[in-house]
Amino acid sequence: WLMAFNLIPIPPLDGGRVLVGLLPEESSRWVRQIEPYGMAVITLLVFVDPFGLIPRIIAPIVQTASSIIFKG
Repeated sequence: WLMAFNLIPIPPLDGGRVLVGLLPEESSRWVRQIEPYGMAVITLLVFVDPFGLIPRIIAPIVQTASSIIFKG
């Protein structure tokens, strides 16, 4: 779960770094500017999560990675 959580594209996480690398320069600049607020966003998502986004985002990633690692 931690591996999948770390790939969420919010700037302080590794997924945010990947996102910055994939976006065009103007968009990546905007993403880099919100990085100081990313930890607050992550904290709200983890502790509040009113729409159940975290399980909906992370569960498919974990299931796919598990099926690849454990071959089915």
